[in-house]
Amino acid sequence: MKRTASDKGTHGISITGSGRLPVLLVNGFGYEQSLWQPLCEQLGGDYRLIRFDHAGTGRAIREATELANYTTLDAYADDLLVLVESLGDEPLVVVGHSIGGIIAMLAARRCPERFRQLIMINASSRYLNDAPDYHGGFEPEDIHALLDMMEQNHFDWAGRMAADVIGVSAPAPAEAQLREQFLATEAVVARRFAEVLFFSDTRSRLAEVTVPVVVAQTDGDAVVSREGAEYLAAQLPNARLAWLPVEGHYPQIRAPEMLADALRAWITA
Repeated sequence: MKRTASDKGTHGISITGSGRLPVLLVNGFGYEQSLWQPLCEQLGGDYRLIRFDHAGTGRAIREATELANYTTLDAYADDLLVLVESLGDEPLVVVGHSIGGIIAMLAARRCPERFRQLIMINASSRYLNDAPDYHGGFEPEDIHALLDMMEQNHFDWAGRMAADVIGVSAPAPAEAQLREQFLATEAVVARRFAEVLFFSDTRSRLAEVTVPVVVAQTDGDAVVSREGAEYLAAQLPNARLAWLPVEGHYPQIRAPEMLADALRAWITA
């Protein structure tokens, strides 16, 4: 993979593709940039695709003392803004998956001039239910049980999580790939990131996002509720909701051709 001159290992930046328009892909939780490879193979002739890894994952290795500073999603948004600044002056199309979409949203809220467009795939501004008006999909005890399992048996957690979130009737290789991605991140790092994201609440920030947004949501997503996706699209001032007829939380590996076609339709030059 080609690396940028500005990358000194902080983000593990890679750039592929022969297109002119830059498209930055922002990882969700629990995986590193190679998970986008099937999608990049579909889009490489259309865009200049930029990938990186969040702190503590993949090629973005950090010392434990540094990772202690990542207690909010804003810390990850800070990293994203530094990366965006390093890529030049041209505004970017940013495709963020899951919590990566929320991290990108927080960055776009602060520096909208650097974002041409934001595409949020299976993202949620709040994972917990807030009765009676908001259904995020989880109760606090659900998240605490998940965190306890991550800490007590990381291997079993990775297998069970991959099976739950990949979607019904997923090909065995896709589930296995996702499980290996979950296992690749050190357990303490994964748990800390999971705690930050699952207890986050960015609903109060949505009205301040001015960039154009596509909120894309798949079917049968065990992580993001349908109501959560609808709420996100309704609260962002310049957003539209698009449904993807794909099962599960990871369309970039379940249906990369379909997602690539959708992105071509959504991305505005």
